[in-house]
Amino acid sequence: MVSQHDLLVRVSKMYYELNMTQSHIAQDLGLSRVKVTRMLARARELGIVTISIRGNARPYEDLEAALIAAYGLKAARVVPAIGPGESARENVAREAAAQLAAHLSEGMTVAIGASRTVAKIPDFADEGIGRGVTFVPASGGYAGADRSLNPDHVAQLLADRTRGRSFALAAPLVGFDEEVASRIASNDAVDSVLSRARGAQVFLAGIGTRINGAAWGHAALAPEIDETELGDLVRRGALSDISGRFFDGEGRGVDGAFNRRVIALTLEEIRKIPHRIVATEGADRSEPLISAVGAGLFNVVVIDRDNAVALLEAR
Repeated sequence: MVSQHDLLVRVSKMYYELNMTQSHIAQDLGLSRVKVTRMLARARELGIVTISIRGNARPYEDLEAALIAAYGLKAARVVPAIGPGESARENVAREAAAQLAAHLSEGMTVAIGASRTVAKIPDFADEGIGRGVTFVPASGGYAGADRSLNPDHVAQLLADRTRGRSFALAAPLVGFDEEVASRIASNDAVDSVLSRARGAQVFLAGIGTRINGAAWGHAALAPEIDETELGDLVRRGALSDISGRFFDGEGRGVDGAFNRRVIALTLEEIRKIPHRIVATEGADRSEPLISAVGAGLFNVVVIDRDNAVALLEAR
């Protein structure tokens, strides 16, 4: 009896080496065409099939060049817009890992912001990133059993994958109240880590969805903000956030009761970091991106095609 592995090899050779159609393979092996399609995908997942493409051309080079020219960016990378979900996020994360490697050299420091997309980047980081790189959280983290979104956890994963080093930040992203947040932020251990983040050469973060927009209920930050604070942010013109720091339609920081509970670099501190990379996807990020990139909060973008088009149309 043919093993599953050998069958995957057989199907792969028929398709890639013998140039047989999937329908022909299905007919010869007594399989359905859908089964053949799934087997080819599985063969790639297991590394039975690897694809090497020679050349440096990228699918959306024209869009990338236009973004750089329109916004004065240091770099831009555009990936396909394939709709919401893990695949879209992984596409951005993979390209963001490559951009991270391109901007890093030995001895540099990267400040990490809280973001679901950024949390995926360690999966695609490797030793191509320069040795001796330090990864530090730019904000506190979320409470609960799932630490995957927390910047210090992402920093540790990146350090492990690249043989660098990381620092932990024993602090929440949002303090119980202003007094508690102030005390935590002024703690020597917390302040020491945030000071390292302020001195970073690279800042890497996502960007939040529009406050009170259609996707707001799914935002990781939403449960941290009470109704009074939410109303205050909306009245002050808050549009979206970068690691808990809200900004308005002009990319200006928004103060208020909630802002004073946040334990993270301020937007002004982020703006002083030389390389500021945003990695995000999804239609709900377009308006926040237009404001943040237009105001110079980021100077490197890794985004999907729809957001790239939206940025160019807004210029």
